[in-house]
Amino acid sequence: MDVLWDRPPISSAEVVEALQNTTEWSPKTIRTLLARLISKGFVRVNDDSTPRLFEAVVARQKCTQQKTKSFIDRVFNGSANLMFLQFVKGQDLSNQQIEEFKRILDNKKGESGPKSK
Repeated sequence: MDVLWDRPPISSAEVVEALQNTTEWSPKTIRTLLARLISKGFVRVNDDSTPRLFEAVVARQKCTQQKTKSFIDRVFNGSANLMFLQFVKGQDLSNQQIEEFKRILDNKKGESGPKSK
């Protein structure tokens, strides 16, 4: 998807070339992946162009959010809290990173408003 987001529209040959430089996938595997992404509605193809050109339908941010949610559901049984705690405990965080987390959490707290009893 990164190749499609970074260089739209792009031919399948260009996708193959880009991915062969960063993966060990065969051209057939890459074309199969493109076909699956099309069937799932993540990618569209312009059949009227020669060569056929591909582009992402789903925005990078939306895809990242969906994948993050899926990861949290699978690995942490849907608990973002548990994921966050494991992340923070397992990392050496700079003061700047800690302050950024504090700002994000303070903003999140403000979004949810006061809790009713």
